[in-house]
Amino acid sequence: MEEWIRKYFEEVMKEVKRIREEMARIESEIFRPLVDLERKSIEPLYEIHRYSDKIQIYVDLPGVKDKNDINLQLLGNKLILEAKLAKPYSMGDLTVLRGEEFTQYRLEIGLPENIITEQIKARFRNGILEITVPLKVEKYKINIE
Repeated sequence: MEEWIRKYFEEVMKEVKRIREEMARIESEIFRPLVDLERKSIEPLYEIHRYSDKIQIYVDLPGVKDKNDINLQLLGNKLILEAKLAKPYSMGDLTVLRGEEFTQYRLEIGLPENIITEQIKARFRNGILEITVPLKVEKYKINIE
């Protein structure tokens, strides 16, 4: 087999592997539970925007009064957020969770491997936690024959 065909095939297989891993990650996020009765925690609403050089994460934390009530950690490539509610939250009587009170938010987000850990920043304003995760940008010089 010619060298360029082998390299092309390797690149295609690498991309297929990346897509499979991304699909598995998305599937695991879609089907995970939104509440944890043991921890009395509920998952907050959030948005993730991915750009070429960074990931922006916006987490809606109504009922959290102060940034000191938020604990944000990076464990491996998993971002873990726990935030204490100012007062317990109840779902009301209309759900299967009636009578349960939640005292905190908890969220785990898987991040890619090409993050710049030391430069992650977070800001809490008006009930929204904004997290900026910088990405390592790989540049390659392409030789022209």
